[in-house]
This record gives sequence, C-alpha cells and structure tokens, in this order.
Amino acid sequence: MKLNILKIIQKVTFSFLLVTLSLLASCENNDDSGNNPPPTPTDNETPPPASNEISEEDRKILEEVKAKEQAKQDILANPSNYIEPGQWSKYDKGIVNRYTQATAIEFTNNSQFYVRNITGNITFFSESGDELGTVPFSATGELAPDETATLEVSSGEITADANKANINVTSVRVSD
Repeated sequence: MKLNILKIIQKVTFSFLLVTLSLLASCENNDDSGNNPPPTPTDNETPPPASNEISEEDRKILEEVKAKEQAKQDILANPSNYIEPGQWSKYDKGIVNRYTQATAIEFTNNSQFYVRNITGNITFFSESGDELGTVPFSATGELAPDETATLEVSSGEITADANKANINVTSVRVSD
C-alpha cells in the first residue's frame, strides 16, 4: 500500500515539474519589452474589430440609456416642468383667527418615471388676490408616469383665510 502511494506521489510530482518547465520555457520565448508587433491575421482569419467599434444595435441601446439618464437628470433639476399641480384641499381652523393649511394636492406626472417625495412651496392668496403667505409642503405617495392622483400633504399654515394658491414643485425623488 505504501508503495502505491509513493508511486502516485512521484507521478504527480513529475507531472507538476513538466508543467512548470514548459511554462518557464514559454515565458522565456516571449519578449515582454513591447517591441513585438501584434500578430497579423492569416488569409483565413478575419481581423478582430477595433475596440472603439460597436454594433448598430448596441449603439441604439447606448443612445436610449443616455436619453433616459438625461431625462432623469432633467426632472431632478426642473421638477415643475414635469409635475403639474392641480386642485388642492385645505383645512380651516380657528375661532377667533382664521388659519389655512393644505391637506392634499392633485398632481399630474408628465414624465416617464415613477416619482415620490414631492416637495415644494404653496403661496396662498385671498379672494381678492392679495398674497397671504408662502409655506413649504411635502407630499406622501408615489405617482406613476402619466398618472394624475391626489396625494396627502404636510404643509405649514398661515394665519388667514386663503381661497387660492400657487403651488410650486421644487424637488422629487425618481424611482427606477
């Protein structure tokens, strides 16, 4: 039994030495100085494509990805161009003084992305058009592309009875 194990070890060792020697020999034949010209294809071989060439299909995919990324950057930079506010609901409170606070806003998402965390400012106006104050708001929920929905909002309040509002969206989060 010991003799069989020794023979196996010798064969493995000998095989390892042969592989090592052949690798060393091939390394000595290669010149790593960088002076060797690249191999030229034979008549039967086609040359590999240049590294800067891509197929037409890949080019179209790349253009679509770039366009989508540009659109995403644009909605993040200019959310009011894509998120359109509509009707709004308010909560009036106060016995002696009147207070107005927005509770919900209808939004239309005119982008190709799902958006959430819509924030901005609401400027309240009186019935006669006098500006009463501006407060921040934050909407809860998500809007799908081309969707119109009423979202609950948290907002500041003003000490007045507002009947009109100008809603400005200043930021959104885009969901991929």
